Order: sequence, then structure tokens, then C-alpha cells
Amino acid sequence: MSSNRAYRLAQRPRGLPTAETFELVDEPVGEPADGEVLVEVQYLSLDPAMRGWMNDAPSYTPPVGLGEVMLKSIRMVPGTGVVVEILATDSEPSLEESASAPERAAPGAPRI
Repeated sequence: MSSNRAYRLAQRPRGLPTAETFELVDEPVGEPADGEVLVEVQYLSLDPAMRGWMNDAPSYTPPVGLGEVMLKSIRMVPGTGVVVEILATDSEPSLEESASAPERAAPGAPRI
């Protein structure tokens, strides 16, 4: 089983976040359920909105809780991830757009 590196919110920052604001943990990656796709994300962005999510204050989205993984909406842009596993017993998902950036994908691994 693969592992997943995750940044958990360890404490609420005052001012700019520091290394102590986060806890980096390695966690097991679960098996995909029927109809799900496991994707290895290779690139993420840091957005200014993420700083606001660290505050325990009302906002357009609930704050990240202490000990929770930092949120990030992952918009899959071609070339930002590699499909690791697909589990679909009823129908296979369409991967027509997945071949847009094959230069770093493992042989046979579709890119999305």
C-alpha cells in the first residue's frame, strides 16, 4: 500500500504561518471504492484563501480544525496527476483527455 504525505493544522497561526503551524504526516492511502479513481497529485498551489481557513472565525467556508488536513480544492489540470488505480465494475471512466502530457507518466499510466 502507498503512503500519502499530508499537512495537518497543528496550531492556529498569529500572523504568518511558520513550520510549527503544521504537522507533516505520512498516512496510508486507502483502496478506491467502486467508481473511484486513485490519482497521485504531483503539483498543488498555495492560495491566499488558505490563510483565512486557518482562523477559527466565520467565513464563506468552515475553518480547518486543529489536527485536520489542510484543505485544498484540487482542480485536475492536464499534466498535474498520474492515475494510479481505477476501480469501476459497472463502467470504465472516460480517460480520453488523460494522454495530454505523457512525458513523466509511468508506462501505461494515463495522465489527467
